[in-house]
Amino acid sequence: MHLTQNPYLNPDSPGNLGTTLQKQGQHIQATPRFKTAIKYADDFVPACYNLSESLQQLQQTTAALSALNTALKLVPARSEPA
Repeated sequence: MHLTQNPYLNPDSPGNLGTTLQKQGQHIQATPRFKTAIKYADDFVPACYNLSESLQQLQQTTAALSALNTALKLVPARSEPA
């Protein structure tokens, strides 16, 4: 994966842009950014979790639970919070 596509390292990555939009309350705009970040790295837990948060804010409960379940499956058992 090229550095500019790595959602862990690039400040302009879709995941980071999604987080910025989410913090501004722009959940409709943030949601596709998180989905794009997940396409680049399907094990990117923060994008899955943040997607669930934005979907919940948009009252898309079923989709939010699905994204949250994906995030939870990716977190190792008994891991410490970041």
